[in-house]
Amino acid sequence: MDQTDGSTKLRVLLVEDDEHDRIAFRRAFQRSQLECEVTECIRAEEALERFRADTSSFDIVVIDHKLPGMSGFELCKTLLAQELQLPLVILTGKGSERLAVDALKAGVYDYIVKDPSESYLDLLPVVLSQAVRRHADRIARKRAEEKLLTYHNRLRSLASALSLAEEQERRRIATEVHEHIGQNLAFTKIKLGKVRELASSDSFRNAVDEAIEVIERTIEETRSLVFQVSSPILYELGLVAAVESLTKQTQERHGIPIDFEDDDKSKPLSDDVSVLLFQAVRELLANVVRHAQAKTAEVSVAKKNNEIIVEVKDDGIGFEPAEIGPAMGQDMRFGLFSIRERLESLGGGIKISSRPGHGTRVTLSAPLSP
Repeated sequence: MDQTDGSTKLRVLLVEDDEHDRIAFRRAFQRSQLECEVTECIRAEEALERFRADTSSFDIVVIDHKLPGMSGFELCKTLLAQELQLPLVILTGKGSERLAVDALKAGVYDYIVKDPSESYLDLLPVVLSQAVRRHADRIARKRAEEKLLTYHNRLRSLASALSLAEEQERRRIATEVHEHIGQNLAFTKIKLGKVRELASSDSFRNAVDEAIEVIERTIEETRSLVFQVSSPILYELGLVAAVESLTKQTQERHGIPIDFEDDDKSKPLSDDVSVLLFQAVRELLANVVRHAQAKTAEVSVAKKNNEIIVEVKDDGIGFEPAEIGPAMGQDMRFGLFSIRERLESLGGGIKISSRPGHGTRVTLSAPLSP
């Protein structure tokens, strides 16, 4: 409605060829308390020409279904095809309810039967003003939803970017630990070996042997830490080898038997997809260890059409996917949410199948590189 002068004036475009009905339309608004500005068109073609010049001068369009030349229904379909952001109301005669239903299915906002016995003229001002308000509310809600979707997509992209940045930082730290601390420890072990050769007493040699043993354990722990922080295998041999190595490490560290299976098909992946899938499997296996109370687990990697499918399955206590809540644990809830957001940002997805007492199956999918 036009509110530029402080009033609420309903601006109506009336497409009606019957002069008597046009006069009756105006008088209906004159009798009401609603201020209205009515612009008249006699033919559908005239209305189309007016909309080509300007679509912002009206709040609502009221169209009689019986017009010379192009019918009112055809005019409605033409305006809807042009994505006109105005509510359309069609006027039908008594007995034309079928046409009105077809119009509603096509996207017309409402219809009014021109039946004098039902006092339709007295209802016109109320019906049209309500239609305009409802349409404005719907447009506002749609814009809010679009804005929310935009924010959601931005957050999803941010989650993916943060995940990749985290992996880059992990790789940097792992590289520094390997190249500096690991190599320095190895060099120290060599030097101590030479010192041992020069030792003149058994007690001194025993002390050196103990120091070498400590350094060897530290080297092994450092190597394990490097793999935990960022698997070098992921970058050197690819996702499949890295996931297989991860399952073996998890099994050795926590004592849960984990079977690994690969279909041996070529699976070309971008670096971003490889990193995100590896992180997802790592988080899922961590959930198996911390929450599932599982006796065994399985990890499989396969190619299906143009996607890679990674499945993590356990025989643990399971849960109800529809009831993901506080009882599950904040870290697990956020982990599953994070996996979904990151994968969807790259065109992938996650499917969770679980029941209390029947274990859990999580299926990850992501697009293969061309």
